[in-house]
Amino acid sequence: MIKRHILKRFFIFISFVVIVACSTTPLPETINIVPPSSDVPPEVAAFSGAWQGIFFGALNVTFVVEEINTQSANVIYSWGDSPGGPGGYQYATANVISGPSIEWIDRNQGKITYTMNRDLNSLEGIIHDSVENYTFKAQLKRVDLEQLLNK
Repeated sequence: MIKRHILKRFFIFISFVVIVACSTTPLPETINIVPPSSDVPPEVAAFSGAWQGIFFGALNVTFVVEEINTQSANVIYSWGDSPGGPGGYQYATANVISGPSIEWIDRNQGKITYTMNRDLNSLEGIIHDSVENYTFKAQLKRVDLEQLLNK
C-alpha cells in the first residue's frame, strides 16, 4: 500500500516537471536592449541581453536586461506556468551591486539576485523571501533574444 502511494506521488511529480519544463515564459511584445556605454565595466556590461534557466527545479524563467549602467538596470523578469498559477512577467529597476550582481525586491516582497559567473555567459539566480523564509537557486544561460522571441 505504501509503495503504491509513493509511486503515485513520484509519477505526479515527474508529470509536473515534464509539463513545466516544456513550457515557455511570456514576454512583452517589444523588448529594447540598449548597449551599455563604454564606461560600464565588462563584467557588468555582460548582463545586457536575455537569459533563461529553471528555478525550483521546474519553473522556467527568462531574465532580460534591457539597459544597464554602473548603478542600475532596467530588467524584465518572466516565469512560466506552474500549478500555482499562470506565467507572467514584470518590469523592475534593479540595483547593480558588487559581485557583480543585479538585485531588486519583487512585487511579492521577495529579493531576487542574479550574479554573473566568471565565464560572463551564465548567471546564478537566487530568490529569497524573508517573510515565508525560503531561498531558491537557479543557473541561467545566455540566450539569443531573436530566437527567444520567435518561439
